[in-house]
Amino acid sequence: MIFRDKYWTESFLKDLEFTRSFGDVAFIAKSVIKTIPKPVFGLSAPLTTGGYGLENNTKIIEQSVFKLESFGFNVFNFIPLSVGLIPLIEDWNKNNKDYCMPVIEITYRQIFESRLLEIIFSIPRKKFSIGAGRESEILSELRIPVLEFPTGWYLEILSKLNLEYSKRRKL
Repeated sequence: MIFRDKYWTESFLKDLEFTRSFGDVAFIAKSVIKTIPKPVFGLSAPLTTGGYGLENNTKIIEQSVFKLESFGFNVFNFIPLSVGLIPLIEDWNKNNKDYCMPVIEITYRQIFESRLLEIIFSIPRKKFSIGAGRESEILSELRIPVLEFPTGWYLEILSKLNLEYSKRRKL
């Protein structure tokens, strides 16, 4: 997978290939975030269990990051974490049937607890998302400010991707 992101260097992506734990992925993510000029923003969005399906959700997230950057926001892109997370999730799924919560409870929680991300933009959700819902709870618990991603920008992205807008459902 090729990522267009100025902060995710080949070295960071290579390090992700050799991660052995959800904590290792968080460590690398925090290393990337430290290279981004402050303030650093994050993006909370459905990826696997909500929204428009994994492929379209990935495109929506990437386009949302690009949109924020075009307006001068310094944004940490979570999508490249998949390089390290996918093998860990596949291993998890061998013995578990439920959602792989270590992604949220270990990787994302450690990123959020670092306080390196100062504000999070929340993408509207087409339907309930287990991961993004739990992210929202953690962000609230840690009192990290969450801003709604501008609806006009979101509609513009959906239109560009030929996706229909549906009213947002909480969580």
